[in-house]
Amino acid sequence: MMKQNQKADFTGTDCKSAPAGYPNPTRSGFTAKVTVPYEAAIEIHLFDVTGRKQLQIIEGTHATGVYEFAVAEPITPGIYMLQMQATSTAQPVRMVRKQAKVVVLR
Repeated sequence: MMKQNQKADFTGTDCKSAPAGYPNPTRSGFTAKVTVPYEAAIEIHLFDVTGRKQLQIIEGTHATGVYEFAVAEPITPGIYMLQMQATSTAQPVRMVRKQAKVVVLR
């Protein structure tokens, strides 16, 4: 179970934190953990420091709950941004975009 301060909570436009990537720094893969407070279309991508998308981690609609998405593909050492975008499927539509830094070591 996640501790309260580790939760990646996004509710409407009142985001409190970004998606959590752990372990961070990492030498291989990592896990992205998000809490979805309402049904939403979720996209999680990994970008390098120049803004190029390196990896699509997940894309699809998810119900309320806590999700963990494992990234096991080899990633070149460097600094990356883990970006999550969530768009509610209910009316009124709410969209949230948050980022977190991920460091990959040799």
